[in-house]
Amino acid sequence: MQHLYIILLLSLSFSTVTDIDGNVYETVSISEQDWMAENLKVAHYNNGDAISTGQSNADWSNLSAGAYAIYNDDQTNAEIYGNLYNWYAVVDEREICPSGWHIPDSLEWKKLINHLGGSNIAGGKLKEEGTVHWNDPNTGGTNESGFKGLPGGARISGGSYSYIGGQAYFWSSAEDNTNNAWRWNLTKSESKIYSGALNKKNGFSVRCVIDTIKTSTILIPEHFSTIQKGIDASSVGDTVLVAEGTYIENINFIGKDIVVTSKNGPESTIIYGNSIEENIEVRVVTFDTGESAKAVLSGFTITNGDGGIWCSNGSSPVISGNIITGNTSANGGGIFISDGDEESNSINSPLIINNMIIENGTLQNDVNSTWTGRGGGVYCGHNSEAIFKNNLIADNNSEFRAGAFECWICSATLTNNTIVNNMSNGTQEGGIYMHYPLNVELINAIIWGNSPEPQIDIYCAWGGNYVLIDYSNLQQGDNGVVLTGDKCELIIGENNIYTDPLFINPSNDNYSLKEISPCLNTGTAFYELDGDTLINLSSDEYIGNAPDMGAFEYGINLELYNPVLHTQSFSLHQNYPNPFNPTTTIRYDLQEISDLTLIVYDINGREVEELYNGNQVPGNYNIIWDATPYPSGIYFIKMMADNYVNTQKLMLIK
Repeated sequence: MQHLYIILLLSLSFSTVTDIDGNVYETVSISEQDWMAENLKVAHYNNGDAISTGQSNADWSNLSAGAYAIYNDDQTNAEIYGNLYNWYAVVDEREICPSGWHIPDSLEWKKLINHLGGSNIAGGKLKEEGTVHWNDPNTGGTNESGFKGLPGGARISGGSYSYIGGQAYFWSSAEDNTNNAWRWNLTKSESKIYSGALNKKNGFSVRCVIDTIKTSTILIPEHFSTIQKGIDASSVGDTVLVAEGTYIENINFIGKDIVVTSKNGPESTIIYGNSIEENIEVRVVTFDTGESAKAVLSGFTITNGDGGIWCSNGSSPVISGNIITGNTSANGGGIFISDGDEESNSINSPLIINNMIIENGTLQNDVNSTWTGRGGGVYCGHNSEAIFKNNLIADNNSEFRAGAFECWICSATLTNNTIVNNMSNGTQEGGIYMHYPLNVELINAIIWGNSPEPQIDIYCAWGGNYVLIDYSNLQQGDNGVVLTGDKCELIIGENNIYTDPLFINPSNDNYSLKEISPCLNTGTAFYELDGDTLINLSSDEYIGNAPDMGAFEYGINLELYNPVLHTQSFSLHQNYPNPFNPTTTIRYDLQEISDLTLIVYDINGREVEELYNGNQVPGNYNIIWDATPYPSGIYFIKMMADNYVNTQKLMLIK
């Protein structure tokens, strides 16, 4: 048993916390919560006020305000067992626990006890082992929880001291009635932990707790002076909320699945790149440590970088509601999505939605080399799998080719994008270039005014799969697409149009549609290819009989495309594609800051996977579910956000 106890302790997670007086306490993580592993001995409330002490027995018995005592007035006891607080001190609004920590309520005590196997055995697991502090026999005392419960005794309501060495009493924050509150206690002679309501005037030990899975919102610049410092201090699931202003820095998500978002939108919240090393490209924003779809960048102007955003090493963030402008790099001036590695399953799969990618550029480092100066707006590398939705990609420039977008042996789904007026200074296309594309779909797009022509150039001399273009407005019609080689299939749908889209004021970068635009109501809300659903829009996502082509639905103000600020309701949308194999995108909207849970269940109601559990700010979100480990069948995704609950059916077909 001794060896087992040592192994269990080695598996526990310990840290420390400090109170206002500078006392440092060991803590232990148990059941998704951190508990103090020592009894509290603070002498001041968190506002600096002294906690009353030194009362006689008579004075103690008449108290109706917060106070503490030291067992037998012996300071040695305080050092070992902590102080004994009456319940009035425990619930005083000035607080006695270290900042951010709190007195556990009854539910938290019960959660702890249930995690340790129930009240009949949990007491032994909570007690310190041995008889250095506990009197014989200390039945069942193993401390395998790491809680290290100590028998600090009590100062009873009449003022006398009792039970040191034999009993440990701990307050909860739960009140029973006017006179009594709930406490939990351990005893030397049993492995059981007891609970019950006792007089609030009793002096008992205190343990504080903090919920380790509860997410928090970090405010910039209130909490930290820079966005990166906020990211560094964050934990998975946190939100870094940034006030308006210009932040001269480069940021890296460093592998954290967090939300970094602005409070007031991209026009007034600017991340201005700060390149500090010569001959080394420094992107304004970097995802390079496998961030998932729970990592979100939203609501900023991203500018003045050696490239705007970098995505590599299996990163799949959500990039939404940003203005990405004024960045220059060798490739991918606005966004660079690096090559993926199939063998290590390191595929970059970002979701890029509702952004303006405008006036970025690339430079050709060597005029004799064709490896730079590509993708003025966006570059997608080998084996990347990106989704682009409702983006404006306009007025970007490249020195060699692909002023707007280059796909180098990539897979990409582009729906409702406006790709216009991009240029290449070289002799090749100013719009889109695809080199051995794997699977590329362009649906509900406007591709217009890019120079030099053609609008889309596809090279498939020895590899590739297919390129689909449908429900799109393509300048030059079929002649706007040039295919070289026969190793991939070009699918030109029957629903394209080839006429001036009639933008309101393109010379002033207003690419929203006029009321008489031929692109109105000519897109599609649903599109399926070979059993894969590429688009599945609900009727509340567009105005009229069908979606418009391009990024901007007529009648919707452009500022609505900052999803963080303008969500009007809670909703869980149908996933797409559906049916799917093996991944699908689940979209949802939050009207206000919410505690969100997303759980997938099988057809028998058994929980399959928890996709999210934490706090999120208002906005439109996407999360990708990878069902590779699961068999074909019907599943359900359930969303719970405060009082909102909704469920959608998912169909996995392998």
